[in-house]
Amino acid sequence: MVAFVDSAVWIGSRFDEDPNHKAARGLLSGRRDLCTSNFVIDEVVSFFMGSRRHGLPRLERKKAARDFLDLVQKSTDIRVITITGDHFASAKAESENRPFGLTITDWTTVIVMKELGIAELLTFDKEFRKLKRIPGYEFLQVRSRR
Repeated sequence: MVAFVDSAVWIGSRFDEDPNHKAARGLLSGRRDLCTSNFVIDEVVSFFMGSRRHGLPRLERKKAARDFLDLVQKSTDIRVITITGDHFASAKAESENRPFGLTITDWTTVIVMKELGIAELLTFDKEFRKLKRIPGYEFLQVRSRR
């Protein structure tokens, strides 16, 4: 089954010090059919470049970003979905009409998952669970632990 990977899982999987490291590694372990979006990739790289949460110096953060980009670009197990202007417009509308605390990137994730028939979302963002109450989003299966 195809699974969409959210930014927190990518981040957790790359840093030993992350509180979700073990869970993130478990979620990704042995998976061969993963997808993510260019928006999620941007979030992850921006986090690596700007966050000092893991105590890494700037050059190590830059290397972590580069290593993550290499992983995504070279892996045959990861499909990158391009978010279009239509996806963005739909995500913006959803974020304005539904006060769930999801970001525009989170909404683009759910919109492309629905469009492509992907049900499984690997994430640590609990806000996604609230979407199952909305007609049209019942398909969403949020996995945060394995």
